[in-house]
Amino acid sequence: MTRAVTDKGTGAALPKPHSVWAFVILALYLAFLAFLLLYPILVPWSPPKESPPIIEKPQWRIAIVTEDPVFAELINSTIKAKELAVIPPARAEESASFDLAIIGWDVLPMISANPELVKRLLNSTRLIAVAEPGQDALTLLFSGLVEPVKIGEKKPTKDPIAFLPLVEKDGYLVPGCECSVILLEARQAPGGKLILGYREATLTRKNRLPWAIAAVLGTP
Repeated sequence: MTRAVTDKGTGAALPKPHSVWAFVILALYLAFLAFLLLYPILVPWSPPKESPPIIEKPQWRIAIVTEDPVFAELINSTIKAKELAVIPPARAEESASFDLAIIGWDVLPMISANPELVKRLLNSTRLIAVAEPGQDALTLLFSGLVEPVKIGEKKPTKDPIAFLPLVEKDGYLVPGCECSVILLEARQAPGGKLILGYREATLTRKNRLPWAIAAVLGTP
């Protein structure tokens, strides 16, 4: 006959060895579950970094009109073309001979102040206008070329553009797309005015420029 093992001081039966191991295993299991539940709080998840898009335009000659080295580098790292030339705003008319002219956010107000230059670029090449995040690139580009129209007023205009998207501002309709990046391609209408095709993108931060350019240009 076997006898129970007891504590000499209290006379209470001691737990059997296999009971102790079961308790240890249960404790470890509960600790593991707690770790799984607390891990997302203790170590916040961070998404993998998104690689900037690369746009291949091997046959294109592209002019970047800017004095901002950050803007130029963002475009240079995004587009792979036959030629990428950085042109200062004082020589912006040279960009009319390229397949695409990209007007930087730093010089867009300066370029828009020259309506004849804007018309020449629209007549000669594809044009991308880039405004600061939160600004309207179309409003800035046409600020010197298209006259605002008071809401409810009808009068003939001398604008060279047959159609433009418009937004309301202080009781007037002005060219606008509510976007900071816009690609424009124009063709002549029978009456001599320009018909514009366009694609737009929103720029939330300056370092998101590659994604905005990819949105308007598309990838191969």
